[in-house]
Amino acid sequence: MAAWDIDATHGPGFDHLVSEGYGIDPDPARIAYYRLLDVSQRAAPRTVSPRLVRYCR
Repeated sequence: MAAWDIDATHGPGFDHLVSEGYGIDPDPARIAYYRLLDVSQRAAPRTVSPRLVRYCR
């Protein structure tokens, strides 16, 4: 998600710096999965359990 944030903030072409900073090779399949997961959560956020709301009051 950090690589995606860098692309959104600074434009395309900087996402490789995140992988280099962590010393890992980018995994395109994993990146695509988590980006899709993030988009789907923004489109249809999970509802909060009423039980949890009562617990937090």
